[in-house]
Amino acid sequence: MRSIFLSIILLSPASALAYDLVATDGCTPRSGAHCARANLKGVDWRNTTLRYGDFENAVLIDANLTRANMEGADLLAANLTGANLVRADLSAADLRGATLERTRLSQAELSAARMAGASLDCAVLRDARLVHTDLEGASLRNVDMTGAFLHGAWLVGARLQGADLRSADLSGANFTGANLAGADLRGANMTGADLTGAILTDAKIDLATITSVER
Repeated sequence: MRSIFLSIILLSPASALAYDLVATDGCTPRSGAHCARANLKGVDWRNTTLRYGDFENAVLIDANLTRANMEGADLLAANLTGANLVRADLSAADLRGATLERTRLSQAELSAARMAGASLDCAVLRDARLVHTDLEGASLRNVDMTGAFLHGAWLVGARLQGADLRSADLSGANFTGANLAGADLRGANMTGADLTGAILTDAKIDLATITSVER
């Protein structure tokens, strides 16, 4: 039995590392979890409480985190590609430099989250809440933010080419220097939004809406 166990370790060093992290570093689904750099690809932690957990540089590709409570979690530079975070609570979480491409975040709570430099290309954030969320320099190409609530969000220098922002609440949001080429902003509330230096080539915007923004 011992020789078989050693063979598994030699053949699957990545799995062995993940096991060691779980066994020795407290990487279990709970508040304050210590999961920095852990390989959690495909983990099913739906409906779990992970508040203020440490997931810095963790791999959470294709993870199921539906309705998970990750308030204040440290997800700095984490890889959440293709993860399911529908209705998850990520308020005040640190997602700077994180990868969330093709991630599902519909109806998720992301208010006051720090997401500067994050990559959310092709992610789905329908009806998500991003009130006063920092998305400076983030990549949001072809993102679906239909009906999302981004009041006061900071999108300075963000890349939003082809983004779907129909019926979104963008009131008071700052898009200074952002690239909104080809974005769909029809029906969006842009009252008080700052579009100074923003690129709007081929963007679809209601004329009645554009008159209420700062340019």
